[in-house]
Amino acid sequence: MGCGDDDGVTDAGTDAPMPDAPLPDAPRPDADMMVPDAERDADLDAEVDADFDAEVDADRDGGPMVIYPLPVPESGDVTSQQEFVAACARARSCFGSDAVLGVSECVAAYPFYLDGWARLDATRTVRCVNSARSDCDAVRRCYSAGADPEPCDPAGFEEFCDGETAVRCDRVTGQVSRSDCATLGLTCAKDSLGKAQCSLGPCDETTGDTASRCDGQSLVRCDRSLWIFEDCDTMGLRCLSDADGTRCAGSGGSCPAGASRRCDGDTLDACIGGHQARIDCSSDALEGWTCGGTGDGSDCQPAGTECASDPILGSTLDESCEGTSLTYCRDGVVSRLSCTELGFTSCVDPGMSAGCE
Repeated sequence: MGCGDDDGVTDAGTDAPMPDAPLPDAPRPDADMMVPDAERDADLDAEVDADFDAEVDADRDGGPMVIYPLPVPESGDVTSQQEFVAACARARSCFGSDAVLGVSECVAAYPFYLDGWARLDATRTVRCVNSARSDCDAVRRCYSAGADPEPCDPAGFEEFCDGETAVRCDRVTGQVSRSDCATLGLTCAKDSLGKAQCSLGPCDETTGDTASRCDGQSLVRCDRSLWIFEDCDTMGLRCLSDADGTRCAGSGGSCPAGASRRCDGDTLDACIGGHQARIDCSSDALEGWTCGGTGDGSDCQPAGTECASDPILGSTLDESCEGTSLTYCRDGVVSRLSCTELGFTSCVDPGMSAGCE
């Protein structure tokens, strides 16, 4: 759960012609009948393998090499905002002064963890952290795939893949984080910007088949040399592929680009992907939000204006203690979280950023 940072996909082949592999000499019928079945099958397998190897070699030397994406993993449920808040508070408390982000900034990053592999990884980490409750040794291991924590500098850390494990520097904890991509049904690779990610595999934006496609309600596309996926249904959209391309779109009728947006209570009516969409701003994914603004400025917005927080820009609220409760900024509202309900005994405020203990 850092900040800085989902049926099988139909394979599409290459249009590059393959050279004809030499056909093996046809055996004489009488000789063939003399060869045992197992031996004959082994010979046939060897011939097929040789033909395949010849085609692969020619593909590498000549036409583009198409690398097919893995299927999108089962989505499962989405981590609720309340679960995310509790994990942020536990992480801030257990990593103490080493933590880069306070609870407010960590909570503000929640919308970034509702989609793609980040959602799968965050759900796993959040559930691990909350299961550990106040056992800080266990909490810290949740971020490092069971390994001992290592401090790091997010600004200068070079991400890498250790087998199928993405190794990065987590901006919440200030520690090296490890994400086991294989257990998510994904593979680890570095994108064109050098970021280690769990993805559906590598792609080449200059050669091969990199056309976007729908896998259920997930949009699969080639981005920065990796196949990634977006969960269109997270916000009530659908994956649509037609003459206008493949994208996340509303489930209603067609609408022109630039169509007006409006609020209908807590629901946003907008034209998304060329189709009318109704977005529930007060859904579980955006708990406490509402629809606000007028005309083209209508959008889902935090419900409050008492404070503001951002995972990059920081928070306007100095987190503090009120008895055994921690105050923090959540969706524009000054909120309180009971340390005792998290499994800790008290709230402590060293004068910089409060936490549970």
